[in-house]
Amino acid sequence: MAEKVGEEYIDSSGVLWVMVEGRLFSKQVSLKECLKIRVPRLLQTSCISFGLIIVDSIAGVFRGTAEYDESKDEEKCKGIHYGILSRAKDLKEIGGDLHNLASIHGLCVICVNQVSDAMDNIQGFGFEKKIPALGLSWANMVTTRLMASRTKSFVNLEKNSGECSKGNERTLIRELEVIFSPELPPSKCQFAILQSGVEGIS
Repeated sequence: MAEKVGEEYIDSSGVLWVMVEGRLFSKQVSLKECLKIRVPRLLQTSCISFGLIIVDSIAGVFRGTAEYDESKDEEKCKGIHYGILSRAKDLKEIGGDLHNLASIHGLCVICVNQVSDAMDNIQGFGFEKKIPALGLSWANMVTTRLMASRTKSFVNLEKNSGECSKGNERTLIRELEVIFSPELPPSKCQFAILQSGVEGIS
């Protein structure tokens, strides 16, 4: 259960959340605390071997609060300009913490980001020209960028997966594309999300 403090909530473990349009988002302060204190402590003391950290989504932490859009103390923070600088600083700090965790403990780190429509044909990637959220501050922290998207094609479940389908039931084909990587060439593959899990489509 979470205790309400204005429009913010504190759960039983002390994590701070903010309510936006009926949904709870963890605040960036809690994410930094998690990466600096809780995750390292867990990795050092747990008898379980961890190989993967997933942050879903990194953009949701910063888009889910108005703290970076406009400061309440304009004389001290100079309004929106302070918000931009503050966000860039926190993004760099969070990215650095994730890199350190990956290096020290031999982990793979996946950060789910959001995308926006590109305003021209020069920027962006993918068929519909999308650009990632959070700008250059976060882009400079990324070593490999993968883009998951929906196509306009469908696949018949019964024919491709062996599962029982109801009549002509079909599922949407999705695509995973390597945008850039120091170890992988630009490439893409197609897959479908089924009740049994994720299945590749050749």
